[in-house]
Amino acid sequence: MAGTTVTPRPIVVVGVDTRPGSRAALQYAMDEADMQGLPLRLVHVAAADPGGDAARRGSPLLPEDSAGASISLAIRSGSAIGVLVDETSTPGAQLVLGADHAATEGSSSGCVATAVLARAEGPVTVVPAGWSSQDVATRVVVVSLAGRSDGAEATLAEEFARVRGLRLERRELAHESGAGVDRSILAEVVEQITRTDIVFLERDRADEPHPRLRAWMDRIVRDAPCPVVLVPPSEGSDR
Repeated sequence: MAGTTVTPRPIVVVGVDTRPGSRAALQYAMDEADMQGLPLRLVHVAAADPGGDAARRGSPLLPEDSAGASISLAIRSGSAIGVLVDETSTPGAQLVLGADHAATEGSSSGCVATAVLARAEGPVTVVPAGWSSQDVATRVVVVSLAGRSDGAEATLAEEFARVRGLRLERRELAHESGAGVDRSILAEVVEQITRTDIVFLERDRADEPHPRLRAWMDRIVRDAPCPVVLVPPSEGSDR
């Protein structure tokens, strides 16, 4: 019908390479896609153009048990950061990354995951290399600055916990007299995070020329032993 707007179907997208974090991210993404009944797209960024998109069932990047599942593989060339950020521009896309995702195949890991987190238009989940599907989630933890615990991350975390029957807890970080957060409180919060948690954070807007994660968010993403979900601020938010 003319004038009808078609809403894209939600999809789980996972960045894959050959690093340990990629395998953990793929397992998390498969679990989420299965639980939500969504298709799963694997995105691999190669150093050179290998011929474009391909549904390559024989590729070693695809999971061995993918037969019959709604799983596809896209091969891209270019900047991993640019490609993966672009994936988040699709409405309903849920991007999953390994914490050690490489800039290009064969390169050092750099800061791809944190750079994508700072620029992404949608939610991004970062999965550490040591995580496995045997680390069954029991708790959702929302971490925010004191007095700012009612943002987009709290709303999404509440729904995430409700659907999965998980308990929800909140942790607030107090400001020091300067611009940063109290480091001792941050260290305590990070220490209390376990492998069976899912952590939710709300990042700042990504409309600056060179957006970066706040230092306390970067610390949690790097040191948490569990998946960390970063959520963009809601429309109308001043964050």
